[in-house]
Amino acid sequence: MVNWSPAKTVDEELFMTQYRGEDPANPACLTLLNAIMLVGAHALASHDETMVPLLRVFFQRTKTLFECESWPDRLVFIQVPLLMTWYSDANAWYWIGIATRTAMAIGLHRDTSHSKMMPVYKRVYTRLWWVLFQFDTIASVSAGRPQVINLDDSDVPDLQPCHVENLPRAEIEFVIFYAQLCKIISETTRKGWSLRATPEAKLEAIKKADELLGLLNLSIPKRLQLATSCLDIWQAHFYLTYYNFVLLIHRPAPKSRKNGSMDGQEDAILCREATVTIASMFEALMSKKLISSLWLYSNHVVFTATIHIINEISTNKTLLAAKSRQTLHTFLEVLQELAKYWNYAGGLLKVLEQRASRSRGGRVHAPGEASLNLQIDGPSFEQPTGVSSTWSNSDNALPTDPNVELTDAGFNTYTATGPPNIPIDILGGSQDPIFNDLFLMDTSAFDFLFSENIS
Repeated sequence: MVNWSPAKTVDEELFMTQYRGEDPANPACLTLLNAIMLVGAHALASHDETMVPLLRVFFQRTKTLFECESWPDRLVFIQVPLLMTWYSDANAWYWIGIATRTAMAIGLHRDTSHSKMMPVYKRVYTRLWWVLFQFDTIASVSAGRPQVINLDDSDVPDLQPCHVENLPRAEIEFVIFYAQLCKIISETTRKGWSLRATPEAKLEAIKKADELLGLLNLSIPKRLQLATSCLDIWQAHFYLTYYNFVLLIHRPAPKSRKNGSMDGQEDAILCREATVTIASMFEALMSKKLISSLWLYSNHVVFTATIHIINEISTNKTLLAAKSRQTLHTFLEVLQELAKYWNYAGGLLKVLEQRASRSRGGRVHAPGEASLNLQIDGPSFEQPTGVSSTWSNSDNALPTDPNVELTDAGFNTYTATGPPNIPIDILGGSQDPIFNDLFLMDTSAFDFLFSENIS
């Protein structure tokens, strides 16, 4: 299996049998091989910087083969798009959409327990469906867009140890519990943050999510329990997702006046714990040079946590603001490291640097230069009474320009060199290429993460 993916995507034993040519009638798929090389280069980039230039090479090879090559095993056309999300997060939602529709076309969303398929393929179908569901859930939440997969339209049984226990080096606990976590996230967003959801439905969704997260936390096996001193990549994937979700549903909106209430105090405690834990995990990952092994969702986790920290810095509580500045420094260091592998992180780092520069009065806009309004204390969107939430139900349409090629986003490394002095135009066509990944998201994603309307 590909051990760097947020969930197991490729059966390692089967693929290596094909790769070594042990079964001449069933050779390895060249498209899948290049996709695996792409993920491998990304994961090894923290230890070997010569891997970074290879990312674009492997992506272009994989994309060309994917568009031109015909392969009898249709599962390849699900696995390859999922692995290609490791190149650029601007493409992720696009590639996951292709994989999801292909999966439904071949029946991955149906229960295979009563079919005449070979047992090995029954396990593969079940396992790959839940891997796909995890990708779809996380990418959709990150971009603030609707999920493609609705579990009400599927009768695939939940993942069990029998679906993965025969695989070498399989992280059984992670695969099963991460799927459960994604189910909680998916159910919460569908019931509480759909466009037609009522304030009462949002309140109930948050209450239910807290209950389910608590039960999940109590049932986590020892292998997956968080220990920062011996943190591995699987624990990091799980808890970064877990605490980011807690932060998203409990972070107070700007200018919230409920901080003195009991609910507000509980939300503040949960958010503070989540943010500090996220910072501690990233520090551990950086010390172990595992940052490049994180999937694209790590960018959005830093995004969410950083915005909350900036809110805390603006508070009138001096001690809290001082501690928050230390945490913010950690997140900026993480972004500098992530920017080596993800354009999104580089764009976000530029935005934060420019905002900090303007706050210090150190940056003056050139004549005619557009201003990027990212002030954290701006107007809040409407939210249900009595609950803290940062999720927006904005209905901004996705780009429909047929000339836009989502799959050709470039990969450029980014190095922070101080506050840049460049024009930024979110809505216009002319902007610094480093912002391509950051601003390919629709506006609703910024409402979702910044807790305010960005114009």
